[in-house]
Amino acid sequence: MSWIRKLFGQSAARAAPSADEAPSLPAGLVLVDVRSESEFDSGHLEGALSLPLDRIQARIEREIPDRTTPLLLYCRSGARSGQACAILAQKGYTHASNGGGIGSLAMRLNRTITPRN
Repeated sequence: MSWIRKLFGQSAARAAPSADEAPSLPAGLVLVDVRSESEFDSGHLEGALSLPLDRIQARIEREIPDRTTPLLLYCRSGARSGQACAILAQKGYTHASNGGGIGSLAMRLNRTITPRN
């Protein structure tokens, strides 16, 4: 996962980038929110796909058929996204990474958390 190390650096404990140095996401990267629909509706990262943990196994192949697509999963704290990464690995997805909690990921990506309209 060299692209994830390039994106966030070697250390997870980094200061949030300024607007001038917001990390660019790899081409084709899909942000995947594995929280519940109600959590997603209350606020999510712009452009994220909602695939709740309890539905990810049934829906992932329909939503993202290419198993080499780079995926960055997040939840509230990183626990559910870690579980989702394990599920995706079992299904043959080769570029799924745990982005951790939504708050820290928003800071690292210099993105806002917005409610569903």
